[in-house]
Amino acid sequence: MYCPECRAEYREGFTHCADCDVDLVEALPPEDQAEYLESATVFEGDPNNAELVCATLEGSGIEAWVENEAAQAVIPVLCPPRLK
Repeated sequence: MYCPECRAEYREGFTHCADCDVDLVEALPPEDQAEYLESATVFEGDPNNAELVCATLEGSGIEAWVENEAAQAVIPVLCPPRLK
């Protein structure tokens, strides 16, 4: 038996997670596939614009960085939508 919240494993006979206060299940669903991160270059060009693009992405909650100060490539970290 497993807790669907914390994924703790329980011996047979238990029906409720002591930590999460939820009912146990016989099998856990596969790990959330949204745990991996993907990156892509979204801007290359003027250094002033690269910083603006980076700040705009981060202001929207997307982690981003300037990969190469000379090339001024902005790379955001993209996470696929969570599966339900």
